[in-house]
This record gives sequence, structure tokens and C-alpha cells, in this order.
Amino acid sequence: MKSHYLFQGLLTSILLIPLLQQLLKPVPVYKLQGFYEVHTAPQLKFGTWFEKDFQIDFENYMNQNFGFRNILVRVRNQIDWDFFKKANASGVLVGKEDFLFARGYLNSYKGRDFVGDSVIESTVNRLNDIAGFFKKIRTPFLIVIAPGKGWYYPEHFPESFDKLDNQVTNYEIYLRELDDKNIHFIDFNAHFLSLKDSLDHLAFPKTGIHWSNFSSALALDSILRYSKDSFDLDVPVYKITKTDQFSNRMQKGDKDLENMMNTLIRLKNNPMIYPEFVTENGDEKPKLLMISDSFFHTMEHHTKHVFNYEFWYYYDKYWEKDPINSGSLSELEDYYQTFDLVVLMCTEAGLKTFPWGFLADMEEIPPMAKQTSVRF
Repeated sequence: MKSHYLFQGLLTSILLIPLLQQLLKPVPVYKLQGFYEVHTAPQLKFGTWFEKDFQIDFENYMNQNFGFRNILVRVRNQIDWDFFKKANASGVLVGKEDFLFARGYLNSYKGRDFVGDSVIESTVNRLNDIAGFFKKIRTPFLIVIAPGKGWYYPEHFPESFDKLDNQVTNYEIYLRELDDKNIHFIDFNAHFLSLKDSLDHLAFPKTGIHWSNFSSALALDSILRYSKDSFDLDVPVYKITKTDQFSNRMQKGDKDLENMMNTLIRLKNNPMIYPEFVTENGDEKPKLLMISDSFFHTMEHHTKHVFNYEFWYYYDKYWEKDPINSGSLSELEDYYQTFDLVVLMCTEAGLKTFPWGFLADMEEIPPMAKQTSVRF
């Protein structure tokens, strides 16, 4: 009988542990990373109770916030990875030698997200008009195509993608059209592919989605050189000094796909280089407007040493003044003239939606509106 009560007491204590953790939080638990809907505790109201909205919201909240849930999720994810090489993260695929890929980059390489010749031709024609606008206001305008992990590591694709035929890609048509127009652009996708056999480091980390810290530093150096040679822009000297120090400790941006998997134990990575650098003649840094996707995040650490910059994430995420919606269209035209360089950057896998809302807003600026109305 005593053993029966002892068992009940032990079982009750075990069941109470998650509740105590949820209420008192005696054990620190790391938050899960990635993208997911956060459920908050609902407020009990007369209407929500009888409509059953409260019950549904409360159940979702409890399922997401019971004690030690995040640890249990990581345990499950670790088991799936160790025994089945399964990545429990939306859109993350496991390739050969445990290289991680975002599905969109493989689709882009295979041409499965191709938007069509006519769409790209139209987009580049409009970009050509915009380049003419920036030339008139004497503000250098540069398009940058950042590399894609799919193009760089097709040999590490999952076997299921090896069986798919290669089709025409957005990247290939954009290159063709940009070459035909009077637009300044840099193609880092081709650049890093040309260096692949000679580089002694990974241009892309094994468990990350973006270019490596070192690769972004090399790209920034190229942008500086291009700006000086093509636009006669007075830029600081940027020198990468140490490139031989490898580290097994990945910085945050070099393991972003791994972070989304939320495992208990860090995955095995190849050593990465985190370069050291010096700048000269940087007392008066030129002013940069960087309109870019998330690939600029990796470069941002280096950029702040050579530019005073603003970063418009996917164009409109940090444009707080919003002159388009307020009706002050001339304000945006004047604002562009305060910059020494405007860069529009996108990874090749993002070209299917490039350049986001930038085109439509630019064509609403009075000088551009007159120009496009004549053309159309």
C-alpha cells in the first residue's frame, strides 16, 4: 500500500513540474528560433466564452507555453536529426554531407520559380529609366546580384533535386537584359563561382543561408573599388589584413538555418574565416543608401566602417517617412539626392520578386512619372 501511495505521489510531482516551471520559471529556458505565430494569453469576455473563441485561444496559448516545452521541442528535433537526418524547420532541406539549404535557393537554381522573359524584360526596362533618373540628379546607382547557395553548391543538393531537369532561370535572363542596358551592376554570383576552386574557405557556411562573413567582406571591397573606378566616388581604403584564422565557433549569421532547426546540440560545421581589417582615410565617410534583402545583414558589420548608411530592408521596411502615401512625392526625390551612392542588392534566389515596391514608388516621383507616361 505504501508503495502505491509513493508511486502516486511521485507521478503527481512529475506532472506538476511543467506547471511549476510555467508559473515560477526556476529553470532558464532558451526561446525557440525561427518563424512561428506567438500565442498570448487571451482575456475572458462574455462574448468570446460563448463563441468558444476564448477556449480555442487559451488552448493554443497553453500548448505553446507549458513548462519546459521548448526543451522538449529541441529533444524531439535532435532525435529526428540524429536518427533520420530530418530538419524540423519550414523550407529547410538536408543535402549531401549534411549541407543545409533553403528550398527557394534550389528551386531558383533549377528554374522552377521562373517568372518569364517578358516580366524580366519589363522590369529591367523600368530599372533602366530609374538609372537615368539617378544620373540626372547626379547620384550613382548600382545594382548588385548577391550569390545563391544553390548555384554555389549544386554537388551537395539532396538526391531528389538531382533528378530534376535544369530550366531557364530568372538569374540568366536578368544577366542578359542588364548587359543590354546602360545600368551599372555587379554580378557576385558569377564572381564567387569563378573563385570557387581557388578559395581556401567556404563562400557559404554549411548550415547557413547567406554568404559567409569573409565573402561579404570581399564583396564590400569590390563595391568600394567599383564605386571609385566607375563613379569617381571618394571612398575610404578598406584592407582585409588577416584571412588565415579559422574558427569552429560559428557566428550567428553563419548558422541561421541551423538555428531554425532548434536542436539541443550544435551541428557539425566546417571551420569558417572571420577576417580582420583596417580602414584608412575614413574620417569623412560617404553616405550610402542600401536597398537590399537579408544578404546585407552579413555585410553590415563591415559597411559601418566605410559608409554612413541607411538600410531599407526589402525597400519599404524602414522607410518611416513614407512620402508616397503622404503625397509628398517631391520629398523622396530630394531625399535621394542626399546620398553619395544608392545600391539595390538582391540574391539571385530573390529575383522572382525583385525589386519589391521600389519600381512602383520610383515611378510616382514627378520626374519619373512624366518619363514613364511618355514611354507607355
